[in-house]
Amino acid sequence: MLTTDFAVWGTSRPNGTAFAKGREWHDRAVKDKAQFKLEDAEHRSLRGHPGIGGAVANGATEIVVMLDTFDSLWSLFAGNPQTSSEVSFLNTCPMCTVNFQAFVEDYNVMTEQFKQTAWQLVQPDGSKAGLADVYVGTIVATTVENKYLGIRAGRRIVMHVVGVETTLGLGGYGYKDYSEMVSQVARTFQLPANRVPVDAVWGWLSKASSSTAA
Repeated sequence: MLTTDFAVWGTSRPNGTAFAKGREWHDRAVKDKAQFKLEDAEHRSLRGHPGIGGAVANGATEIVVMLDTFDSLWSLFAGNPQTSSEVSFLNTCPMCTVNFQAFVEDYNVMTEQFKQTAWQLVQPDGSKAGLADVYVGTIVATTVENKYLGIRAGRRIVMHVVGVETTLGLGGYGYKDYSEMVSQVARTFQLPANRVPVDAVWGWLSKASSSTAA
């Protein structure tokens, strides 16, 4: 049997070593499971609209959402285009993503509301502009019936959002930039100036880990 491990293990280490050091610590932890407990956060979190839709369809009313792009969140709201192209400057359909509406509210209204109420975390000294802007906030929405996702209409859903906006895309040539982005995000969460939003995230995750609903 062939076993694989596609998990990404990140740390706050700078200079392009965030992933390498994360893998090193993971391998060390595997050898001594009694001493370390690591979790692959990416594969345990709800990512994008499939994760949110699946959680809501399975009865969750309060969700912690980790986003690497806000587009996947806003695509669940009314007024958003029914499809998303693979590139912003060209209509790539039929090679495109179908957006399934899950909530009644207009995405323009929700976007503006989130901008006004969410925290934008302070970045550490030496951060690259636009590489990793972190936002933390809460959205309250009402479901619309969606038979594709198995969602019933009229349910009130609270979504606690931790999102990262970045200029990086998929692929490219500067792969060191991805390591620097992960390091910058980790160091951002460690800053004392961000204690209030970080405590809020910790509270959401602590509540979620003790609940069987999400």
